[in-house]
Amino acid sequence: MTYSTITNEIPPGATSGDPGRPKILIVGAGLAGLTLGMILQKSDIPYEIFESAPVIRPVGAAMVFGPTLAPMFKQCGIYDEFVALGKKNESINVLNSKGGKEYSVDFSDGKEMFGEDGYILTRPIIYDLIYRQIPKDRIHLGKKILSTDQDSHCVTIRCSDGLEYKGDILVGGDGAYSVVRKNMYSDIEKEGNLPASDSLPLPFRTFCLLGQTRKLDVTEFPDLAKEPCQFFSTLGDDNPYAWSTFTTAQGTIAWGVIEYLPVDATREDKDYRSTDWGPAAALAFCEKVRDLPVKSGGDKILAIGDLIDVTPKEQINKVRLEEKIFETWHHGRTVLIGDGEFLDN
Repeated sequence: MTYSTITNEIPPGATSGDPGRPKILIVGAGLAGLTLGMILQKSDIPYEIFESAPVIRPVGAAMVFGPTLAPMFKQCGIYDEFVALGKKNESINVLNSKGGKEYSVDFSDGKEMFGEDGYILTRPIIYDLIYRQIPKDRIHLGKKILSTDQDSHCVTIRCSDGLEYKGDILVGGDGAYSVVRKNMYSDIEKEGNLPASDSLPLPFRTFCLLGQTRKLDVTEFPDLAKEPCQFFSTLGDDNPYAWSTFTTAQGTIAWGVIEYLPVDATREDKDYRSTDWGPAAALAFCEKVRDLPVKSGGDKILAIGDLIDVTPKEQINKVRLEEKIFETWHHGRTVLIGDGEFLDN
């Protein structure tokens, strides 16, 4: 599923002019930016979303949503569809490398405690659900932000196409290597107020391989017939891996493998080679982890390789997982959300 909405350019102009309804400029059309856009849309607060990619291709495996998020989905009018698209999540079963159960984390009392159950949805599915709540003329693709400025009256963003846009509040939801954060930190550093830790590079100690199979028959993976979601997480005993599988409401298996670098081998962005990224790197990762065992609910012994073989290649991605909590997440009219301000793995 891809998104390549082409909209007319929004006219560069002043803010909303209504002090009770500030105009919000959101940089980044990831889940954080879109979710904020959905909430602003329901609240009748003017906003625009700017995304650097010309086409958005949601990727990833599955996402766990706790019951405390139910009120937001209800207020936005999408809770029933959210439930229909998801699979109830009542537990995480943690296994050892031999498939033996180490322990379980039980969420079955979620409805009693919070009023609703928790659910697991695939990332592309939840992205599409939220994306559909936003008028397409509010999302502007191919908008690479070069610089940002703010003063007592407004905030301004300048794009690589030569256009600039003004608003009352700027929200940086543009990921781990946020341009909004970079510009904001530059201003704070000039003032002499940037904490030393915020100026350090982003460290990472893990790589992650993510995928989602095609729709499977229950004869191929019997656990698909079970309710609730069959969520297994395995910890490697004699290897640097941890891997998880999730059954979905769409009859697919979402899966992920994390590779942990040695403790003394923490890397930074400058250490990341271009060969570590892209389809070839993902396929090389696949070959390293093919033999990791997974539970299917049947008698047949399966491995991650069996899931890889029934996963469309465009649905397999290798990513790095940065780890950092930034001390500074707002300044003046600018605020950061999502990976732009908090990275914890």
